[in-house]
Amino acid sequence: MPLKMNKNNYFGAFTESFDIMREELARARKGEYEANKSKKELVAELSHDIKTPVATIKAMCEIIPLQTNDEMVLQKIEVIGRKADVIDALITDMFHATLEDLKMLKVNPCEEMSTIILPMINQMDYFGRIHIHGECPQCLIYADKLRLNQVIDNIINNSYKYADTDIDVYFSNISENDKDNIMLTIRDHGKGVPEEDMPLITEKFYRGSNSGRFDGSGLGLYLSQIFMQQMEGGFNYYNDDGFVVEIVIKKVS
Repeated sequence: MPLKMNKNNYFGAFTESFDIMREELARARKGEYEANKSKKELVAELSHDIKTPVATIKAMCEIIPLQTNDEMVLQKIEVIGRKADVIDALITDMFHATLEDLKMLKVNPCEEMSTIILPMINQMDYFGRIHIHGECPQCLIYADKLRLNQVIDNIINNSYKYADTDIDVYFSNISENDKDNIMLTIRDHGKGVPEEDMPLITEKFYRGSNSGRFDGSGLGLYLSQIFMQQMEGGFNYYNDDGFVVEIVIKKVS
């Protein structure tokens, strides 16, 4: 609390020095808090960003053995796969430790061309099982390119992991509250999410009853929903002969 002082008093200057020290300590504590918060955000952000390329490496380690019989290549691929698993486990631990103390990662949306969306989908088609229907509308969108990429990666990776079927992607225009948006629908043809898990799958660290032997952190859909809310879009999901996710991307009017 501020200290009352009377400079005409013998202890006036002495009291003023203590009050200056109080203010400096308050500033130092605030600076320390902001620095620690920034460090945690950076670690959490990097941890999550690293998980996507590691997932791609692991997927390639599954594909290459199907295309070669070279024993030396197969041994090297096996080593790469094991090391990728170790990296994935370490990153998951680090991510959990930092995200526990954070509300969410930073999202910085701005005006982007809608042409950024299609390459994000194509780069995930390393199994050749994604089928795109319709054309992406040519317009400006309000999005954080990095976060939108993470959302699409999370959804498609989940379909590869849990459904193991072809994936259909649909583009369409929709209007909500007198505003035009782009709807990106991603559909697999697996068994879908158990109905008892549906209300909980976007909760932090929640993993459904069908997760079984599949590794994961229970953060993909949780973060995807948060990212789309921060980009003023939408995130919907349901079962319909498979699991369907609808990503609503805001158009810039």
